Amino acid sequence: MNWHDYIACFFAGAFLANVVPHFVHGISGDRFPTPFAHPPGKGLSSPTVNVVWALFNLVVGYVLFRVGQVSSGHNLEIAIFFAGVVVELQDNLASLDLVLSGEQSKTPDGASQIELGFPQSIYERETVRGIRYGGVWDRLLL
Repeated sequence: MNWHDYIACFFAGAFLANVVPHFVHGISGDRFPTPFAHPPGKGLSSPTVNVVWALFNLVVGYVLFRVGQVSSGHNLEIAIFFAGVVVELQDNLASLDLVLSGEQSKTPDGASQIELGFPQSIYERETVRGIRYGGVWDRLLL
């Protein structure tokens, strides 16, 4: 094999591993960094851009997979392919090292709290608790 086949194997692994986070965030409706965001790689792109970027990575990864002859069955090509996968996954997992301050974590918690309303609110009435729990509500360990 030529040296460029090994490079194609490595980048095939990187491009194919990069499909997963962009596609998942895109179809979930979440914004996620792409090279097209402002600033590039740090800003967030729309879900549509992420799906398109994932499909582009899939096509490029597939072409490099075929050019690099990863499927030829030679152990070295497969090892180089998976080295590319590992490098890309390490980069993706590093993006999960996000730490929110106390103030930042209060915002999502406050936004996700909902009032249950009727019919759940009816169970807060003393009369209903007495009927439902047979008069032992105050002795329950909840």
